[in-house]
Amino acid sequence: MEKFFLNTLFLPFFAASLLFSQNDDSQLVNELNALVTAQVSERPSATLKIAKEIHALPDGILKVKAADALAQIVLRNDPGATGMETVADALRESLLAFPVNGNHGEPAPPYMDLARLIRYEHAGTAIDDQRFAHAMQMLAAEDHHVEATDFTLKDLQDKSYTRSQLRGKVVMVNFWASWCAPCLLEMPDIEDLYARLKSKGLVVLAISNEDEATVRAAAAHYGFKMPVLLDPDAGLGQSLGIDGLPRTYVFNREGKLVAASIDQCSRRQFVQMLGEAGLHP
Repeated sequence: MEKFFLNTLFLPFFAASLLFSQNDDSQLVNELNALVTAQVSERPSATLKIAKEIHALPDGILKVKAADALAQIVLRNDPGATGMETVADALRESLLAFPVNGNHGEPAPPYMDLARLIRYEHAGTAIDDQRFAHAMQMLAAEDHHVEATDFTLKDLQDKSYTRSQLRGKVVMVNFWASWCAPCLLEMPDIEDLYARLKSKGLVVLAISNEDEATVRAAAAHYGFKMPVLLDPDAGLGQSLGIDGLPRTYVFNREGKLVAASIDQCSRRQFVQMLGEAGLHP
């Protein structure tokens, strides 16, 4: 995916532009690219090392680009709570020293990414800046739209689920697809949490807009036990403005949206999201 990474070639694109502008930073570029595919156990230390190197860069657009590239990586690949906090601090520092403007009145991507770290990862500190405030307002508006949108979809057994009728339950809505590798990587954690917490009121709705035969085959292959719902013609996904997978929302027992994820989550992140709804493994 991915929604806010432009495309899966974002980091090579970033690397090329950075190398073109300053050849001496090729090591930093290589480290950023390596972090994208780093093993889970390597991410925390590698993230902290890169953040320290970015901190040492002179203030300017190069530092902002590097800090934002690192922020985009950790939004996709969880480096742990300390790593998230450190990256958010690096991005905040770079923007305070060198503010940047977006296009057509929109906040520049670094402000959006800092806002996502703060709103969805609870990492970092706000900036007293209209561009950052605009970014936070945009995310809040998107989340409000999600919370206000009700839906009724059927699962593979032809059972209907209406979100508004699940009041009293904690509801995790996960948009996925069989072709989406990050989706499939996070599914085992979702399945395990569902098995552990369904007796405490957790409902998981795994939604795909693929054709029924494809979804049915994938669900059987991976042994999904949670409800798997069909979103014909991507009607619900389009109405929510979803343009990248996976995407996860958690609603508390009163139907309020309390947590959201814009990309692949680790178990730690899912536990944190469910905790926002008062549900703990």
